[in-house]
Amino acid sequence: MCWCFTTASIFWRSSAIPSRAGDLGRSLKCTLGFGYERRLFLHGALCLRAVCHRAAYALRAEEMRIDMKAVVFDMDGVLFDTERVCMESWLAVAAQDGLPDMDKIFPRCIGGNANDSRKIVLEAYGQDFDYDTFREKASVRFWEEIEEKGLPMMAGVREILEWLKEEEWIVGLASSTKRSSVLDHLGRAGIRDYFQAIVTGDMVAHSKPLPDIYLIACRHLGIEPCEAYAIEDSPNGIRSAYAAGMCPLMVPDMLQPDQEIRHMSYRIFKDLTEVLGFMKCNAGLGWR
Repeated sequence: MCWCFTTASIFWRSSAIPSRAGDLGRSLKCTLGFGYERRLFLHGALCLRAVCHRAAYALRAEEMRIDMKAVVFDMDGVLFDTERVCMESWLAVAAQDGLPDMDKIFPRCIGGNANDSRKIVLEAYGQDFDYDTFREKASVRFWEEIEEKGLPMMAGVREILEWLKEEEWIVGLASSTKRSSVLDHLGRAGIRDYFQAIVTGDMVAHSKPLPDIYLIACRHLGIEPCEAYAIEDSPNGIRSAYAAGMCPLMVPDMLQPDQEIRHMSYRIFKDLTEVLGFMKCNAGLGWR
């Protein structure tokens, strides 16, 4: 049973909501977001679906046990140490062009797609700023670094992907990076085939912290958001997964979580090796 509501009324409709064995405390924290203070981004019909699920759990959480079925990864900062390379490229071009405060501007772009980054940069430097030329120069530096030193992979990536495959988890990717770059990175690393669905930043008008990209990923994977862990490194990514109704696991990279992000994160880990240990422990207890 899924409970849906509008601003005027609350009603229920039939829907398949998983109720198999799981840890009730874990389920409540995942589905309710560890409290009732919820900041959802009401962004079109996709987000309304997430709000419906949240209403269901707020009303009937005591009766529910969620069996987790899927893991959806972010890419930059989770699978690859590419956010650091990107930041270094932006800072180098900014220094070359005499642009101040890029060290403060770039962190605001982490997790967003090209449209989001453009808006942030233009707000900082003015609407007449030649953003396309800046991005092109930064992109050249980025790819020169990748070609020279290789694609830096985060610790534990292959191990967790292989374990998820062996345990028959559903695995997806939700990255704000454009699709061509995502497929390039996955292909270079030889891990493309681990993912049943790949959703990228150029598939949505605005990416994280809005929930759309994660809601689309869950739809492509054929699962409900509450049945999936989202593994993220950035505050915007955690906000996106949390608003989508997923269970966010944070592996901080360049930005450390503040109190708001800690509240939204089900668990915070040092790296993917720790995440794998957590999931193996859950499997050993007979639940996901």
